[in-house]
Amino acid sequence: MARTVALSGISETGRVDDGLFSLDDPGINKRSTDLDPMSPAQRQAIRALFARLGVNDAAGQFALVEELTGVRIRSVTELDEPTAQLVIRMLPGKIATSARTHTGNSWDDRDEPTWIDRL
Repeated sequence: MARTVALSGISETGRVDDGLFSLDDPGINKRSTDLDPMSPAQRQAIRALFARLGVNDAAGQFALVEELTGVRIRSVTELDEPTAQLVIRMLPGKIATSARTHTGNSWDDRDEPTWIDRL
């Protein structure tokens, strides 16, 4: 009688499994197609925010979307409604920090005065 022994992390079917989810799952790393695409109003708001930031090229905009949201896109049509809303919420902070002059000195570049400055 043959006995099957499952190795830790590998199921009897040979699929890799870490116990929480299957690493061979074909759906992993794919975005949900059930999400609504961004609205025209969101597109207009994002364009205006990118213009204020001075990022006018698509490659720069896509890189910034990935930096802010962790979602890599290759086309504007790939941006869904929740991700667009996140971009709209986060870009004003990016605009505010880009407007500041960075001297390389963390003391001089601090955001607000300290108690020493108030003396």
